[in-house]
Amino acid sequence: MNNVNTTALFQHLDKQLITVSDETLMAFTNALKAKFGSSLRTVMFYGSCLRSRQYNAAMLDFYAVVDDYKEAYDSKTHALLNAFLAPNVYFQTVEINGLKVQAKYAVLSEKDLLRQTSVRAYHSYFWARFAQPFALIYAFDEQARRQVVQAQLNSITTIYTQAIGLFDGLPTAQEFWVEALQKTYAAELRAESKARASLIYDANKRHYDDAFNHLLSAGFSHSSKASGWTALNWVIRSVWGKLLSIARLLKAATTFENGVDYLAWKIERHSGVRVEINDRHRKHPLIYCWPILWRLWRAGAVR
Repeated sequence: MNNVNTTALFQHLDKQLITVSDETLMAFTNALKAKFGSSLRTVMFYGSCLRSRQYNAAMLDFYAVVDDYKEAYDSKTHALLNAFLAPNVYFQTVEINGLKVQAKYAVLSEKDLLRQTSVRAYHSYFWARFAQPFALIYAFDEQARRQVVQAQLNSITTIYTQAIGLFDGLPTAQEFWVEALQKTYAAELRAESKARASLIYDANKRHYDDAFNHLLSAGFSHSSKASGWTALNWVIRSVWGKLLSIARLLKAATTFENGVDYLAWKIERHSGVRVEINDRHRKHPLIYCWPILWRLWRAGAVR
């Protein structure tokens, strides 16, 4: 990957960066400003609600990027947890015209944003997410905005370098992204259908096609033969990622209000498998949720 110039891709991503605003998004932004104050650098809106713009009976998804964990948190414990295994995930509700809208937001520092989307980050958790379209709904200044664009550029180039070796010859943009996204889903403990990667590509075809073509124009190479080393790395990521997913779930049990109910809702939404939750699971999730997780894994509801 020598002698590649990503300036054109950066400019393209900067120009195409989605910026949306409405009463609901402004309310959540203000809530995050109130919580993190001057430490808040950017707020990004992503996921299915960005695509549908339907907020009723949904869970909105945000990333809140802060300058430094120690400055952002009143709690030293939460700052340490975020630094040890990012991101911390929290629950937030706002009331709009008498209706409550709920969201979860993940907290990440600027340093981690750039580091975890670069080729130095072995696991795909962050670069899989930031390679996808998202909306910037708040930026502290122009530098903060540029760092978000750089993170998306990092993510796209990283996923390309880590997945192009899966193919014999040059794939089409659709072949590449569907396979790459499937690999990233398999590298986590997720409740996603096998068709999820294709649906994501189809919903954002222009974004993915343009990014792929820019990479080729920039001089990113491809092999004429699939790499066994690349395939092995994805097997390792799959095992390592599931362990990381469990660790993040355990951490979220201490930070996410009604987290057990949210996970049950999401599993049913994506897999169709209904999960019965009682007060015992809510009160002691680290003790009583393991049998449920095991049954779901055996049933293929989480992978």
